[in-house]
Amino acid sequence: MDKNTVDKATIKSTYGGTLGGLLPLIAMIATIILLCVLKMSSLQNFWCAGFVGIVVGMFVYRDKGAFLSALIKSMGGPTVCMLVIIFIIAGVMSSIFTAAHLADSLLYLFGILRVPAVVIPAACFLVGGIISVSTGSSSAALLSLIPVLFPLGVQMGCRPGLVMGAIISGALFGDNLAPISDNTIVSAMSQEADVTAVVRSRLPYSAAAGIVSTVLFLVFGFLTTDATVTANIQTDATYVSSLLFLALPVLMVVMLVKKANFVFTLLTCDMVGIVMLLLLGRVKLSDILAAEGVIVSGIEGMVNVIIFMILIFLVVGVVQETGALNKFQEALLKVAKTDHSIEIITAAFTSVSCIMISNGLATTAFCGPIVHDLVKPYKIDRNRVANYVNGLAAGIGCLLPYGIFTLIPVSMAVSMGVVDDSFNPMDIIPYIFYAICLVVMYWLLVLTGWGRKREEDYGKDETK
Repeated sequence: MDKNTVDKATIKSTYGGTLGGLLPLIAMIATIILLCVLKMSSLQNFWCAGFVGIVVGMFVYRDKGAFLSALIKSMGGPTVCMLVIIFIIAGVMSSIFTAAHLADSLLYLFGILRVPAVVIPAACFLVGGIISVSTGSSSAALLSLIPVLFPLGVQMGCRPGLVMGAIISGALFGDNLAPISDNTIVSAMSQEADVTAVVRSRLPYSAAAGIVSTVLFLVFGFLTTDATVTANIQTDATYVSSLLFLALPVLMVVMLVKKANFVFTLLTCDMVGIVMLLLLGRVKLSDILAAEGVIVSGIEGMVNVIIFMILIFLVVGVVQETGALNKFQEALLKVAKTDHSIEIITAAFTSVSCIMISNGLATTAFCGPIVHDLVKPYKIDRNRVANYVNGLAAGIGCLLPYGIFTLIPVSMAVSMGVVDDSFNPMDIIPYIFYAICLVVMYWLLVLTGWGRKREEDYGKDETK
């Protein structure tokens, strides 16, 4: 039985055909949007959206046994398991930095050096960019910088959403550009392009977005922060020795650069951090193992995001099993007529897919091969296609209130006690300037056709 036959048979197993198959995902996204409008946008509120999507899926499936099988299959995937593991380990790391009072020690250092609070957002972006480019990992930048720079920025009077937006932007910079980034590799390989060539062609766009973002973080830093705050910082040296905990982000970066396993790296940093807490007398052994201790509190801080991510995977899995997504892709193959229209169609397809999938890497992997088949007859430069597909997926993925790039930072911020439970993704999204720049820039490129060239022209340029 061929693929088309399988898809048709699968879609017929749901009420409403292709539209019915997509309804669980549509229902979840619509509920999230409604919750945001009603200012009920905490992670626990978002659980309701996932539950609504699952309930809709139950009614969509004709065969309830097939519906149950789809749920079980979604939960059994390696991606779900890996995300849960990483969330748990990352939560413990956040708790370690909180117990160490690292933010207090940095506040002391910044007070002595009289570092202006107004430049903290821009500094967060630049440091995050350096780490993410070095490691090729946005997760490394987020997990190492949020526990350190976010509390520091908030304590110095910076707007919490602005500081977090700067950290996320820095993490996205390397994730979108670094040659060793999974996003870069997937976007290149999906277009059958050379990774080095893709990076070289992407650099001017990433640099332009980075420069604009840096300027915006400086401007908003001056507009939203008291420029005289450095003169009023309390230089309490009680926790100055906690500056030693800066070795943990360094250790993480070094291990990842050396190609160490990501989970192994995080666990190693957790263990080193716990030993340092004990040696420096920040906590006792009982404080590590207690019900409200470092380990338990760190894991508890990630429960909200873990549950919601599981619900997302359940809903997406239910939709995938209907075959509706495959049917949607096939429809796009019939409407492209010109170079200009094919780029608009593939850019729109990528954007809509990312809104539904809510993850930049997954969107790039999902859309890349389909986009490649769409643009191949038009011989559009494959490096250009790799750039706008990944740029839109990565950018939009960071601007969704139900995406990993916003949910994890919010969860970490709340678990550290720096902000209260009212802090939510909508406080961050307006300040993720690099993501906004990527989306605006690549849509302008697609709509105007600026820089578009065919494969034969690209080949001639390469031989010059």
